[in-house]
Amino acid sequence: GEGVQRYSNGDVYEGEFYQGRFSGSGVYYFYLSGKYEGDWVDGKYDGYGVETWARGSRYRGQYRQGLRDGYGVYRFYTGDVYSGEWCGGQSHGYGVQTCEDGSRYVGEFKRGMKHGFGYYRFRNGDTYAGEYFADKMHGYGVYHFANGHLYEGAWHEGRKQGLGLYTFRNGETQAG
Repeated sequence: GEGVQRYSNGDVYEGEFYQGRFSGSGVYYFYLSGKYEGDWVDGKYDGYGVETWARGSRYRGQYRQGLRDGYGVYRFYTGDVYSGEWCGGQSHGYGVQTCEDGSRYVGEFKRGMKHGFGYYRFRNGDTYAGEYFADKMHGYGVYHFANGHLYEGAWHEGRKQGLGLYTFRNGETQAG
């Protein structure tokens, strides 16, 4: 059936119930902090829903057993946006992260971090295309400087490592 459940902390649920648990469609209002509006299964967010927080952050997408899972878009109150795949409540799989400062990452994520292959455009215009490990440039990658220079080679935890090839704007190359 349908109904309203109020809690002593000020939270309120309005929606469908099944065997005493939130199930079907409903809205849960968190006192002074936000709300979830969407699908429920056995008392947990499950299916499609929208979470909105008082500070202005918002997630719109899929859930599974109470966690963000599947495809969704998270807009942070700061202006940053993550759009892509989620698993177990974290960005995981393929996604696009766009930051308020103009930087942008397109690629693979693992448990909330850049991991795998990706393309990053820095706010100063530099770009990196290559491998990531635990949120850092790691493995093989090509770094284009906004001034036209280019570095191609190995990276370790965000820093150039070992032999790489520099190509300068004028076409000259240098190994280093």
